[in-house]
Amino acid sequence: MRQINITIKRNNINAELTTRRIVISLKRGVSLSGGNDTYKVKATSTDANPDFLDNKVDNSTIEVDASNKLKVKDDVFALKRHTHTASDITDFDIEVSNNTDVQANTNARHTHSNKAVLDAITNAGSGEIITATERSQLTDAYNHSQVTSGNPHQVTASDVEAVSIHGDMMDGTLTLQESQTGLLQINTAAGDNVLRVDTDTRRVGINTSAPTADFDINGDLQATTASIIGALTADTIDARVKGFTAVNDSTPQSIPDSTWTKVTAFHTVDYNYGSWYDSSTGTFTIGEDGLYLIGGFVTFDTIHDGKKVVVMLRKNGNPVRLLGRGTVGATDTFGAGGSSLVLASTGDQFNIYVYQNDGSTIDTSISAGYCWFFGFKVGIV
Repeated sequence: MRQINITIKRNNINAELTTRRIVISLKRGVSLSGGNDTYKVKATSTDANPDFLDNKVDNSTIEVDASNKLKVKDDVFALKRHTHTASDITDFDIEVSNNTDVQANTNARHTHSNKAVLDAITNAGSGEIITATERSQLTDAYNHSQVTSGNPHQVTASDVEAVSIHGDMMDGTLTLQESQTGLLQINTAAGDNVLRVDTDTRRVGINTSAPTADFDINGDLQATTASIIGALTADTIDARVKGFTAVNDSTPQSIPDSTWTKVTAFHTVDYNYGSWYDSSTGTFTIGEDGLYLIGGFVTFDTIHDGKKVVVMLRKNGNPVRLLGRGTVGATDTFGAGGSSLVLASTGDQFNIYVYQNDGSTIDTSISAGYCWFFGFKVGIV
């Protein structure tokens, strides 16, 4: 007996069964076409399981081809096949992960033209495509809270028509555009209105949120120098005066003989605009530079024939105006006084002084309107 190793090819397709080499024994007595000898055919296998063939090998399954070579007839042998689920294979996941071709195949299936860009994206936002967090921030107003220096957008002063400010100085023209409500206003930190411009009514208010005139000031108006064009009326200018009027109608003051004496008895104050008069000292203190009308009058209830009375206005202790003097023709009630325009500066002090030579101390009169002192600012210079 001789042994022949045969490599099985199906349908002439090279699918070599390297792990299943078939050993066929041939004995004389079995006739195969194309030859002079007959052989007995027996099939065995080197595989641990020889039942991988659906048919036994005999002369019905072996033939001689055109080249006088033994071959297995087409479609005689079929591999036995069966299936298993992944859960039946205990080391399925491990073996799959050990297969280095899995990652390569995965990468191949997920190759994109912008793969490098996608791979560069991180939670920090690097790369050319923004993250979802960055995208949500686009709905907010754009700000530069993280930019602490420089000019990232290269904006120039001319681009924004900027006004240059140097300390308290400003170069250029500052134009304020009205809001939708037609208002321009400046408020304190507490929200109180300081300046309000109503562009609808064309009115300006200072310290008022509802100006009722073209220029409405809720407070004092002071002008050191001014040129006024046009007529002024009580409706267009605040005509309040600065000054006072006081009288001596309660307690008389004793005036010594032949001595210049400051009259302090003008205790009853009719009005004191600006609070510049001190009734305890009889002193009128100037609060603003300007032109003032100041006057006074002093009366004695009894003074004798041939005696005199002199009244003087003094500024800062010095005589500035003789207001009045007279000599008594007969023993009687007698007085003297007057008024004058005086230029004065802030802080100047004015008083009334009186002199009498009746020979003894005499008292001022407390009769209504007999002794008085006044002063008013009448203009600026």
